[in-house]
Amino acid sequence: MKGLAAMDEAVDVRRRTVGPGRGLRRFPPAPVVPDTATLVRAVTDQTPAAGEDGPAHLLGRWADTLPRDAWDRRARAIATAALAFAASPTQPDRSPLRAWITGRPKPQPDLCLGSLAVARSPWWPYRIVAQEGRSGHRWWVAPLAGWGEGLEVHTPIDLAHAGGVQGGPAVGRVLMARLVAVPVGEPDPGALHAVLPLVLPEGAGALIEGAAASVHAGQGSERRRAEVLAAAGHLVVRLVHDALQPQ
Repeated sequence: MKGLAAMDEAVDVRRRTVGPGRGLRRFPPAPVVPDTATLVRAVTDQTPAAGEDGPAHLLGRWADTLPRDAWDRRARAIATAALAFAASPTQPDRSPLRAWITGRPKPQPDLCLGSLAVARSPWWPYRIVAQEGRSGHRWWVAPLAGWGEGLEVHTPIDLAHAGGVQGGPAVGRVLMARLVAVPVGEPDPGALHAVLPLVLPEGAGALIEGAAASVHAGQGSERRRAEVLAAAGHLVVRLVHDALQPQ
């Protein structure tokens, strides 16, 4: 499959045909889901300094101290990985991810398709509402009030690889994640994968609306909110962490 245009078209076709449930059709299916380490590599291959600068770029002063636990360490990796989707200031349609996909050596075709599917999915805020069972890593989430916009979640999400500067998933906390669907014909059809699953600091729920509105205004009010958070969700995350920064 040649070129980004052809791969983008393939993602659109898969989005229109992915299976069961009206809500799931709104999540682009990814034949291979890129993990955090793969996205970090996509960023650092283009900008080696991002390995050091990435955490501070998204987490602000939260990144000034040594990681406190595994959740914090993963939050820093997720912060760097999130820059894969950040558009260049001089080339709005160019990002480290797209440069990596078109570079040499080129990633496997299914990984390219999966990465583009993730890029189409907004980095969206969800409320963590319940844990599946008494232990484990699968959690039920729902869009925040006023953030439905067709992104219904009908299955628990595996958050074993989530990160957070104030710990991991807990009922009531806000999760930022890019959700993609398992393609039709794969095991566990209808499941959703969370890419860049970042648990925001306590108090984030009251700040998300204002942070997103600020970023939306800067990106152009004619764009849909989902489009803005697909391309600039990292700016919302930075505003929230700045507002809740440690003293």
